[in-house]
Amino acid sequence: MPGLMSCIDPHGQFGQMVLTRNVDECIVVSRVDDGSVLVIVSVNEIQGTRVRLGCHAPGDISIDRESVYLLKQIDKVESLIEGASPLASPEDIKKIEEFKSWLSKFKQQ
Repeated sequence: MPGLMSCIDPHGQFGQMVLTRNVDECIVVSRVDDGSVLVIVSVNEIQGTRVRLGCHAPGDISIDRESVYLLKQIDKVESLIEGASPLASPEDIKKIEEFKSWLSKFKQQ
């Protein structure tokens, strides 16, 4: 399964910074313009190939695993589809139904 960046950044618009941290060290994500902190990620535990991270963020910032993030985005699209105009053309209705079918299959994976 491809990583999140390949899913949401197919054109490589986001840069990637690779950092090495030890247990009890943090990474701070902040705004460039005013330096306000958005997210603090701490390394809480390392066991073999698994890393336990702690994420601290304001209430208006959502932090999710990749799979949860993608499902939330699908839910948003589904709600937009459900609210589509009843005056949609037959071609648009067909595309919406095809997309609904694809979403259903995706969710079952």
